[in-house]
Amino acid sequence: MREIIREIIEDLNIEVNYQQYNLRNQSDFYINEVIKTLFATKGTKLGYKNASKKNILANLDFLFDDVVAQFDLEWFKLVEEDNLSIKTVSLVLESKLDSYDFDEFKLDFTKFIEEKNATKVFVTLNKSIKEKVKFIQKLIDDNIFFSLNDNLYLIIYCQSENGEFLLKEF
Repeated sequence: MREIIREIIEDLNIEVNYQQYNLRNQSDFYINEVIKTLFATKGTKLGYKNASKKNILANLDFLFDDVVAQFDLEWFKLVEEDNLSIKTVSLVLESKLDSYDFDEFKLDFTKFIEEKNATKVFVTLNKSIKEKVKFIQKLIDDNIFFSLNDNLYLIIYCQSENGEFLLKEF
């Protein structure tokens, strides 16, 4: 999964530099939608269905599956017999790029990390990043909502610098 996430980050960094979406100077909401679209496109190529809370960019290049999501985006597989029930959720994505304080981050992240048996990807700004990483590491070290089999990736958006997306793996 690590390589798939890295490929998506490479795509995000290309999009920052005047490609299809031109992310420089775009709103946080728009960037969140581009992130979801890139993850959903990759998920579809890998054989997953995609669920999303919102679908603002669908008219540009991607249509999400008609499923309500708990997170910003989820990759899932259906039970083959009925093709209606969700069999597994393989990846959950939560993207929080709006400027909110550290206490709000802790609340959002704690709800997010409770998801079991799925690769977790959380996107955040580089604001207070040392505190965020320290908080996440403490949750992991204390085995709160996290098991050794879980994969957790933090994508850091360096908004004030060159608009680059960085990856931190836990």
